Amino acid sequence: MANSPVQHAVVLSTSIDLTNEDSDSDGEGYCGYLSELSGGDSDYAWEDEEEDLPGGSNPINLASLTSLAPSINFQVRAPPPLKRQKLDVPACEARVKAKEATVLKQQEAWVAIQKLITSKKDLFESGRNGLQEY
Repeated sequence: MANSPVQHAVVLSTSIDLTNEDSDSDGEGYCGYLSELSGGDSDYAWEDEEEDLPGGSNPINLASLTSLAPSINFQVRAPPPLKRQKLDVPACEARVKAKEATVLKQQEAWVAIQKLITSKKDLFESGRNGLQEY
């Protein structure tokens, strides 16, 4: 089998060059992992400390590691506000109150119309054209 997946994986892994040959060998401007940088010499102080300790156990001090590693300023935006927020008045209650307000306005309008109709008086007088409404 000439096209086995294992052979393709080997070809791909050997053909990818992870180093940036245009940049300096100290890794400045490189945004990958520190272990991907070429060169056996360690340019970082925390790599030298690991070799100096006897017994092979190295207590890791995270504060010193972050200060010695090259810093990259990533600008991270604040997360958007939550889509579901707790309201002062629940939506169901707000809908019920709005419906009650609408019904109240309609009732007041109905009463006003009824008052207007009852206040009108029809006066009929005789005129040139017969009975006329005044």
